[in-house]
Amino acid sequence: MIKMNEECGGAVCPLVMINDKENIVLRKLQTDGDTQKLIRDTLVENSFIDKDSILRKYEPEGNLDTNEIFYIDDFEMPTEIIDSLNDSYSCENYNPISKTKKLNKDIKAIIVRDENPKDPIYFQHIGSSMYLTNKLRIIFSGKTFKEESNAGFCLSSSVDCIYVDGRLYFKSFRFANTVFSLSNYYKLATDKEVEVFCNDEYITVENSSLFKEKLNDWTRRRIMMINDMNIFEKFTPQDIVNIASEYDITLTLNNGKILIPENIKKQKTIIGFLAEDIYKGLFSDKIYQIGTKNMVRVE
Repeated sequence: MIKMNEECGGAVCPLVMINDKENIVLRKLQTDGDTQKLIRDTLVENSFIDKDSILRKYEPEGNLDTNEIFYIDDFEMPTEIIDSLNDSYSCENYNPISKTKKLNKDIKAIIVRDENPKDPIYFQHIGSSMYLTNKLRIIFSGKTFKEESNAGFCLSSSVDCIYVDGRLYFKSFRFANTVFSLSNYYKLATDKEVEVFCNDEYITVENSSLFKEKLNDWTRRRIMMINDMNIFEKFTPQDIVNIASEYDITLTLNNGKILIPENIKKQKTIIGFLAEDIYKGLFSDKIYQIGTKNMVRVE
């Protein structure tokens, strides 16, 4: 339990991010030195990144195995957070008590970082269930029960996001998205961008009208990825056919263009392949769709 009535000590005070729809609002969490170290250690020592971690670029439909971690490259960390961590003593103190003398439940996340600006930044979201109100509580301490009525919040033994050198790491999108809005990092292709894909000089879509009618978010997301990668600036359609064959995926050329077939299963595999969305099993040598254990093959 972290009480909210003590003074901050140490080099970098923990910060809290306040719920605000319009702005990034940060406040300094006043603690004593021991509590500051406790908060820091709770987040840092529960980091989900270690030498056995397998990093995977974030994609919304993905399901992580136990030792896998999502990451987002070129993540734009708000300058307000960086500046406040670099000079935490310039931040206003967090005041948990509202004008009506009730406890504010307005903390979105708690943030810690060591002194070096290049050190990782750790984030833990604070949900409504983690607050301790100022109702009377009876706490067992030593050999007796004692009264405890101070307000505060709990920390869980986990960290939700870690930011290092332009990359954001997380295990749970739901919790990471409570700290940051991640909607910009899984863009869907618009109808106009789908049209660009269908009319690409190196792609031909079988029954394009039905293709566009049946589009779902999974396909729109990967069309966006394919458009952004500009793969045909680096590889010819024949190059891509040859690469696909190394993964036991057979692509068909129609007048020199890669055919996106009407068959939904084959269509998904080819679009997934073009979006670099497949991998080869280390031991089975079989080909799988990222985020699943579904074996893929196009013939």
